Amino acid sequence: MAIVHVLSPPPVAPAGKTPVKRTSIGSVPSNQSSQDIYTIPSESTLVIQHIHGGVELSVAGGRVELLYRTSGSVDEIVNVGYASGNNFRLDLNERFVGNGERVLIMKQINQGGGPLHMFSRWTGYLE
Repeated sequence: MAIVHVLSPPPVAPAGKTPVKRTSIGSVPSNQSSQDIYTIPSESTLVIQHIHGGVELSVAGGRVELLYRTSGSVDEIVNVGYASGNNFRLDLNERFVGNGERVLIMKQINQGGGPLHMFSRWTGYLE
């Protein structure tokens, strides 16, 4: 059986919109995490078009979580991608209203078995 890979071009911000791209790459210790925090500007709406990531091959693998924090320390899970020796890409097209305090957190989590090299990125734009 033949495997067909369909490649699509990366998303582009609509004309007149400000593109936003956040990237995190590096080694994450076993059973630990790293995170990238983006504060959504006041009076702006952030549109996340997609998130993608990858993790080097391991027994336990890793995951990338995209979280939305509106206040305090309560995080709403937006999406989760799992990987071990592969990549994933998730199209979202979700909107998040900013007030200068609300944040989007991209968290890389090593699920155990030694340090892992991990990559994650989300792409979107401000309305």
